[in-house]
Amino acid sequence: MRNGMKCAVGRTDCTLRSRLIGKSKGVKKKLTRLLIWLSVLPLIFVSLGLNLTRAQAKTPDTTEETTVQFAKESGQGKENVVFPMVKVNLLPEVIENDVEVNFEVTGGTAIPGIDYKMENGVATIQAGKISTNLPLEILDNHIVEPARTIIISLSNAVGATLTEPTTFTYTILDDDSLPVTTVLTNPSTPNGQNGWFIEESPKIDFLTDRVATTYYKWNTLTKNHWQEYDNTPLVVPEGPNTLYYYSVDTFGNREETKAEVIKVDTLVPIWPETEHIWATTDENGYVHLSWSSIEDASSYEVWRAASPYQLITSDVVNTSFLDDTVSGGNQYSYEVFAVDQAGNKSIAAEVSILVPVIAKPVSETLSASTEEITPTIGGSTVTQEVQGETNETPKSTEVAENTEQASQNQTETETRNWNRLLLAISILIIAAGAAIGGYYGYEWWMAKREETLKDNEPRSKSRW
Repeated sequence: MRNGMKCAVGRTDCTLRSRLIGKSKGVKKKLTRLLIWLSVLPLIFVSLGLNLTRAQAKTPDTTEETTVQFAKESGQGKENVVFPMVKVNLLPEVIENDVEVNFEVTGGTAIPGIDYKMENGVATIQAGKISTNLPLEILDNHIVEPARTIIISLSNAVGATLTEPTTFTYTILDDDSLPVTTVLTNPSTPNGQNGWFIEESPKIDFLTDRVATTYYKWNTLTKNHWQEYDNTPLVVPEGPNTLYYYSVDTFGNREETKAEVIKVDTLVPIWPETEHIWATTDENGYVHLSWSSIEDASSYEVWRAASPYQLITSDVVNTSFLDDTVSGGNQYSYEVFAVDQAGNKSIAAEVSILVPVIAKPVSETLSASTEEITPTIGGSTVTQEVQGETNETPKSTEVAENTEQASQNQTETETRNWNRLLLAISILIIAAGAAIGGYYGYEWWMAKREETLKDNEPRSKSRW
């Protein structure tokens, strides 16, 4: 009633009021709609995010390139492994399409049909798969033979990019043979005599023809304490040693036990502390040497010097030596070395001695031949023949030989003189012939020249 009365009293105010009330209702509706949309939008965005995540999980990342290659570069197995693993892989692991790649045998030492069977072809990695195995079959031929290889190559990939490794080498190990072990020494050969290593102990390594474990022991087979070789070089003990060893490969094949003798002697012979060398002379003026014995010496060397030292002998097995090549009145120095069976030498045992002059009987030393002495007295010459004492006379055959030799020498001298004379005469004849030939040749050349000059003179132009 009041509102009606008010509107009745002033229509203008009533109209304005109605409009304001209508506008406020419209604003409320718009605000309500806005609040509803604001509450619904998060749910819509969450739903879209889940759908995008699912789509990304199902659809591969086209920005990452798919590649195909061998899983590894090489492998090995014995002949009894009929179908070895020769895998071809994809990266990334899962794609929605098939991948094809060609494979073929491109090399190796194995013989097809005898050592293996494999035909060249196309390998397929199906969609959703990550790898495939190539159809390689190994044949056991029951023949003892070395390891053989098969080289397989990939090419012409479809559905993926071919990357390294694109070749695979498979090694076939013979199951009919045993591993072979070789002993390596450093230095490689003995540096002493009779197969001995001297100066320092050698280092020992083992080399096997395949992957294997090596076991060894020294000097006895009675104890069952084999040591495993860990690739650390072995140091050989002093003395003659027997090294026993064998190897076992990865398939359990055991090599027969082997033995090798390695001799080491780094110790030199040592003289005893007491006096160990003496020198004396006998009635003939010869030098007698004697020395102390050394237990591990196999021989002795004797050196002599006036200056410098020279080796007299190197094969003395006793402890004495007679030097009968000395001269009286000289001082001699000697050195004796003890040498063991490995070639090691001791330090020198030294001694010196003065060899006396020994007088010889006259009958043993006097030996003269007939000599012709031609003294000159005043202006005349006197020839005398002196005959000394002699123990023997020249033999008739020796005199004949000397006479024949003198005659032959005289003949050769005369022949050489005649040859020289004939050579001189020949040279003179050749020189005279050359001079005469040159003279007449010159005369002939001058005559010809005059004739040529006359022929070239100008003729007179007169009619008469």
